[in-house]
Amino acid sequence: MPKGESSYFGFGRETQFAEPVAPDNFWKVLSCNVSWGRDMSKRFLIGNSAQQSEMVQKGWTQKGDITLDANPVATGQILYWLFGRDSVAAVPEAKSGGASTTLSSQAPAGAATIEVASSDGLAVNDWVAVGAGQVCEFAKIVSVNGAMLGIEAKGISGGLVFAHDLGSPVVENVPDIAYKHTFSQSGTVPSQTWELDLGAPDGHSAARFSGMMTESCSISMLPAEPVSVSASFVGSKMSAHNTRATPVYQECESFKPAGSSITIEGTPKTSLVKSLKLSVSNGLEASERTLSSGAFISKGSAGTISAELDAEALFEDDAELQRFLGGDGADYVAKSETKPFACVVEMQGALVGPSSAISGSLKVTLPKCYMTACSVPVQVGRKTAQSWKTSATFSQSDGFAVKAELVCGKYSFL
Repeated sequence: MPKGESSYFGFGRETQFAEPVAPDNFWKVLSCNVSWGRDMSKRFLIGNSAQQSEMVQKGWTQKGDITLDANPVATGQILYWLFGRDSVAAVPEAKSGGASTTLSSQAPAGAATIEVASSDGLAVNDWVAVGAGQVCEFAKIVSVNGAMLGIEAKGISGGLVFAHDLGSPVVENVPDIAYKHTFSQSGTVPSQTWELDLGAPDGHSAARFSGMMTESCSISMLPAEPVSVSASFVGSKMSAHNTRATPVYQECESFKPAGSSITIEGTPKTSLVKSLKLSVSNGLEASERTLSSGAFISKGSAGTISAELDAEALFEDDAELQRFLGGDGADYVAKSETKPFACVVEMQGALVGPSSAISGSLKVTLPKCYMTACSVPVQVGRKTAQSWKTSATFSQSDGFAVKAELVCGKYSFL
């Protein structure tokens, strides 16, 4: 069996828990690990000797983790699995100055045809921006019949994503560029099927791991290296099958640390931070079984979402040391309580589309953090650095503990 030479690693969204589906996304990953086992129990029977026993299976366990470059689409896929829900809004492009008109009738979400006041200057294969502000979206014209425009968008059945009112602007534009996803936690965690090439001699054997649910993910940043994202999963079943599929990999440029920013209580820390790791967990309870599921997990449910931040930074001032001690100004006496603070981590990726206006980005907001550990080692002949660990909690004023906002070229992660 080849060493570390799996030809593909794929993911597919399941419509029914633990029912394997063919993957629709394939990624080249940096590392992956899947482990599984049987929960066996030794049982002794009355009437037999102490040497006589039998083994009984109680349950099947399956876990795994993957690490890959944190490009916007792959990161969005993992965040959707982790949070379970996201809302989406189009990120408007700068108008190209072409033909413009308005809707002469209401256009519902999912519509594949829109009626405009005038189709002058608009032709098949042109792109138009429909609507404005948070409901602006982009569509390709596939037919022109008087005032009726047939469109191809990214919403329901290839139609509009949003509903648009009478009089909404329709402006000739460049192709659709980006969508902003805001992730929030759902009680139900979506499941997916993993598919991994086993590297068998025939070159066609693969394993499918169904009922896979994300329980945590971490985003790591180091100087001069692409940002990486790791995710841990718990699953239900495993099966093997033969495949001759030649997958098409989903690839785009990763986030880069040089385009990132870290802000604590409104103060930029980017120039000081040497490394950073942000970990988010959804409190997954994945050991639920029913009488009908037998040894296999029946589904999973999310608990309390939480986040931790580990950072190493150059020691330029004592601001973070004082934050840890709970004091301020010249007060270095450790307090019995520590003060919460807000932290925002942002990172930039590649441009998503033909224009130079929009790039992929990820913004994670932790509105209420507590510093739980701080270290300032001093060594002769070396510049002093410090490290700190923080834990995020729910903020009553903001209404969340963790908020992730992602801009990428993909409309839906369903």
